[in-house]
Parts: sequence; C-alpha cells; structure tokens
Amino acid sequence: MDKIIDDKRAADLLSRVRDDISSLQHDVKHLVTHAGRHTLPDALRNSRDYAREGVERAGKIAREHPAGVSLGGVLLLGAVAAGIWLVLKGDCCGSAARGENESTVMPPGPPEDHPGI
Repeated sequence: MDKIIDDKRAADLLSRVRDDISSLQHDVKHLVTHAGRHTLPDALRNSRDYAREGVERAGKIAREHPAGVSLGGVLLLGAVAAGIWLVLKGDCCGSAARGENESTVMPPGPPEDHPGI
C-alpha cells in the first residue's frame, strides 16, 4: 500500500481535479497575456480616440461660438472664485477676525486654580 488514497474513485476524481487546475492555470496565463497584448491596448487606443474627438468638438464649438465659450468660462471662473472665497472666509479664519486667540496655553495646575480662564 504505497498509495496515499486507497479509494479508486477518489483517486480518479483527484487526478481529474489536478488536470483541471493545470488546464485552468494554462488558460489564465494565456488570457492575461492576450489581454496585455491586445485587449488593453485596444481599449486605451479607443479611449485616446474618444478623448481626441471630444477635444476636437470642443475646439470647433469654441471657434464657432467664441462669445458663448468666453461667457461660460467667465461664469465658471466666477463660481470657482466664489467657492474659494467662501472656504477661506469660513470658520477657519473667523476666530482670528473675532479676536480670539486659538493658541492660548492653559497655565499649569488644575482649572479651579485659574478662575479667570
């Protein structure tokens, strides 16, 4: 009895599973190779072409309607500037405007020793 598995059916099934795993590994290797050489470059090429067409369309619209594009650009720039102003004006700078000093350091000792704080 030099076999690990003495059951013929279990040994046959195990052999088939081992062959299937080997075949699967081979197929996955070919799939990854094919995807790397063909599928991904084709998808990137298609994305590049789509982006180029979008830029060309935007350029054509800008040449045909310069006032509309510049008005849209001004509105967009104004919205961005307003957003930045609101963020900078927010509470991060509000305490300095109110005269509060955020860097106040508590003196040593328990708080009851310092009633004015």
